[in-house]
Amino acid sequence: TDSDFSHADNQCTVIQTVLSGVTLCHLSDLGLEGQRQLIERHPTVQADIVIASPTTRGQPLEPFLLETLQPQLILLTGSVRPSWNSQSLTTKSRLSQNRAILLTTEWEGWIELRATLSGIQVTSARGTHVEIVPRSPSKEGL
Repeated sequence: TDSDFSHADNQCTVIQTVLSGVTLCHLSDLGLEGQRQLIERHPTVQADIVIASPTTRGQPLEPFLLETLQPQLILLTGSVRPSWNSQSLTTKSRLSQNRAILLTTEWEGWIELRATLSGIQVTSARGTHVEIVPRSPSKEGL
């Protein structure tokens, strides 16, 4: 079914791919309605690494989406949006309570993802090093 979203952050492109056995999902600034639609269309979708940006309305990575995706790593990109700055601490606090590792470009600077034989190596300008390894081959894609 076609969805008629009235806000731009519900009309963004969602990309999912697998690199070195690790599933990455880039959600851009997908808003609340877009996140709901994604889960309605793909109720068992999972991702090892989720990349998201601030939305103009609501929060990036609503709890129901995180529960479904079950990421090992969340990457939040920074933004110059004034609304994001006021929500930033609340969002980071909420996401840091998730079992996933949380990295933000606001704090880390640039973040590099590099495919290796064993998974994805993540490095940041601040010197953070994380390796994400595949969980299991039984994940649904988009």
